[in-house]
Amino acid sequence: MVRVSLPLALGALVSFTIATPVAATQNLEEASKGFRFEDWANAIAANPDGEHLSPEEAIQVFNAADIQDHHQVAKRDDVTCNSRGLPRASLADSVTCINQLAARGSANCHIPYAGGATLCQFGLAEIHGATVNRAGSVLPCQTFAASAGRILDICVRPGDTTVQGNNHPNQNIQITLAQ
Repeated sequence: MVRVSLPLALGALVSFTIATPVAATQNLEEASKGFRFEDWANAIAANPDGEHLSPEEAIQVFNAADIQDHHQVAKRDDVTCNSRGLPRASLADSVTCINQLAARGSANCHIPYAGGATLCQFGLAEIHGATVNRAGSVLPCQTFAASAGRILDICVRPGDTTVQGNNHPNQNIQITLAQ
């Protein structure tokens, strides 16, 4: 009996081991269709305790997406790329920052009038907010996470490892993602 069940168990284990990479590849391909960092940030903000891609997985899915998907993201007037002469941020560190901001969900992030504020800094990435509102500006942190995600959606192309850009989530605020 032991001799029969050991080969069966090994056969099942080998079958599972061989099938797992195929399933993971299929899930990666499925997830990469229409992937947007902005949507990823909004999903985390809506349910911080839910099951979401890790920052590393988000980059992997983004890079696995068909190049055509990235060209479908329309350039928007509220996003500019590489226009301020600032050093480009690490893509991986930027995604980690967005993840951290999104996880704060509806908690308020405050940007003072004079000098603005660093909303997140991680490794070689900084998400900075500035406002023209003399009283400062307060918005849910998830708004800033989505804004930074929008910068990635517009300014990063598959294979890039750095990013720099600006976004205006409203008329009073500018978000900058740089090093």
